Amino acid sequence: MAQKTAENWIKGFGAGARGRVTGDFYDDGSERQVVVLYFQDTHQVKEFTVRLDGAAGREVWRVLMKSTDFKDATQAPGWAPKEPGGTGSTMKNDN
Repeated sequence: MAQKTAENWIKGFGAGARGRVTGDFYDDGSERQVVVLYFQDTHQVKEFTVRLDGAAGREVWRVLMKSTDFKDATQAPGWAPKEPGGTGSTMKNDN
């Protein structure tokens, strides 16, 4: 499942990822956090969740990848603002 989702993300967002990307972070981030990426060159928006996952006594963040359908994997979230820095975002990070 993760392999197919990763392929979808690379195919769908590869061009946008080569340019400027802004990330908004939602929730408190103590165990999991919703991240919304804004690809500025392609005007795409991608939502995903990261989760704190302990492995062998350490804590690491993992990306939850569950979108094996290309259309589903590349669809913009209906709830997220169309531009970065929208209502509810706890932090904005430009790269």
